[in-house]
Amino acid sequence: MIGPNLADSMNNLTREEFDDIVTNGRMAMPPWKASAEVMAGLDNLYAYFKARADGAIGEVRPKKAQ
Repeated sequence: MIGPNLADSMNNLTREEFDDIVTNGRMAMPPWKASAEVMAGLDNLYAYFKARADGAIGEVRPKKAQ
């Protein structure tokens, strides 16, 4: 089961709802509260998904680590 695209959902989510979804999970998305790296990057994740939803940036594939 795959949940909705979070970038597409950003226009309907408040910042608090976004934080709650990432922290505690929802539907098929697991909770990330146990990941210190994810929780430390929560502001950056929000900014990225919000920029995607607003059309400020297109879909970008991360570069593979070398």
